[in-house]
Amino acid sequence: MVKKKTLGELLEQKIKEEEQDKLLKLQREVQQKTEKEQKALKVVVDFVKDIKEAIIEDIGSGKNVRKILLGTDGRKDHNAKVAEILNTYSGDNFFLKSKYNPVWEELLDWGKQEGLIIKFDYRHDGGGMYSWYELEVKPLSLVKVPTKRKSGI
Repeated sequence: MVKKKTLGELLEQKIKEEEQDKLLKLQREVQQKTEKEQKALKVVVDFVKDIKEAIIEDIGSGKNVRKILLGTDGRKDHNAKVAEILNTYSGDNFFLKSKYNPVWEELLDWGKQEGLIIKFDYRHDGGGMYSWYELEVKPLSLVKVPTKRKSGI
């Protein structure tokens, strides 16, 4: 007897199909565009692939996930080409604002399947000179989801 899918499973399948469609659409669009944009997509895809490989390698060998930075921390430009392409200087959620968001969403979906929350946290030197983003990976089970409260309670 075939097990009937739950509504949650059906919705998850639809969302995954839509995300895959977005990534394929982006790849098709970029194929039709300039060589510069094709190279930019490759840089972003390779960067996200490197993040995934670092997570697998580090957690698999019992280590904390290595620091992966985007931007300038005063000592060095970290992944400067990626930061420029993603326009990290536009503020938090730079991936969401980027046309390359489907690449990032694919990594986030993979992380959720592996029980991980993956995000970039904003960091700065406190003096207004330098700012950057640092990769943060946490187990999904340790992330607290805020609950709504009625005012006054």
